[in-house]
Amino acid sequence: MISFSEHQLKLRDSGGSRVFSGLFEDTKLLASGFESGQSLAAKFALDGVVKSQNAALTSAVESFEAGDASGFSKLAKNVIQDGTDLQVEAWKVLSELEFGEVITYTELANRVARPKAVRSLASACKKNNHILIIGCHRVVKKNGLIGKYAYGPELKTELLDFESSLAD
Repeated sequence: MISFSEHQLKLRDSGGSRVFSGLFEDTKLLASGFESGQSLAAKFALDGVVKSQNAALTSAVESFEAGDASGFSKLAKNVIQDGTDLQVEAWKVLSELEFGEVITYTELANRVARPKAVRSLASACKKNNHILIIGCHRVVKKNGLIGKYAYGPELKTELLDFESSLAD
């Protein structure tokens, strides 16, 4: 049975909270994002998805709000996501980034030993179905600009500012 777990994620100084959801099949995480569980399920054409709070996601969200991303790192071990060998390697590297750590697409290319694959790695970030669990928001352009993000550059900036303020 596929279920979704929905939470209100509060980022300090943002003045509010955002809906954050995860789709699960038993303990396996199928997807996560800043939208309702029903909306996330619809993206993947999943019918009959039921709401059921997932203790691991609840704990990860609460820890993240307090400045600790280790709960998301633990969830990354239960992620189901298909991709090319390069995408899978990129997602592995991104899931291992520390809270507040920011790298460029060029640095990501070097970490996966494919220095000329910068555009392919940007595409891997775009195809990531596990927002926050796999830290694609922590990758910026070489010139320091934020770049694109699945939920908009404003949220990417907000996440980076939040993590930076707590990592110091």
